[in-house]
Amino acid sequence: MDFIAVELAPCRIRVNAIAPGVVETEALRYFSTKGGFFEPYADKMVREAKEKIPLKTLTTPADVARLALFLCGGHSLKNHWPDNHHRRKIFAAWVKYLY
Repeated sequence: MDFIAVELAPCRIRVNAIAPGVVETEALRYFSTKGGFFEPYADKMVREAKEKIPLKTLTTPADVARLALFLCGGHSLKNHWPDNHHRRKIFAAWVKYLY
């Protein structure tokens, strides 16, 4: 997404992206339960997805919505952050905003 941000910056357009990975939704539950398409592989798929996530839990639709609202609101920073130090500050601001 960096290239889009660079392209649109002169137009004063902020670019954000949300890539939540596996989201715990009704569709996921349907397709991973008895009779669903993924049923034979459901437990393994969910377990492997959770193992790759530091908190070992799936994202919820509410998590995605809160992040989108945060990025659209005045609490998000409007600066470009080029390194991990600044990303940590953004994350800390987001956590403080949520709780």
